[in-house]
Amino acid sequence: MLRLDANATPLALPERELVDAMGAMFDRAARGEATAPQRVHLDLPGGGVLLLMPAYDAKHTLLKTGTVHAANARGRLPVVQGEVVLMD
Repeated sequence: MLRLDANATPLALPERELVDAMGAMFDRAARGEATAPQRVHLDLPGGGVLLLMPAYDAKHTLLKTGTVHAANARGRLPVVQGEVVLMD
């Protein structure tokens, strides 16, 4: 499994290639060849939010998870944390 942190991610997937890949996925979705169901939004105790965002096509399955904890800013902690798991 390849694990990329915030510094390594842009190096592994340059912005122009990312924009092109996203455009291709939107085109496949418009043709019914890719699916991204509505995200799941769960309120967490203490005011946080958990977001689950699945997507898939004939070749890949993806799950993006994220949390948002606005109160973390007071403690100089990340407000948004997330992870993307891509499987083929």
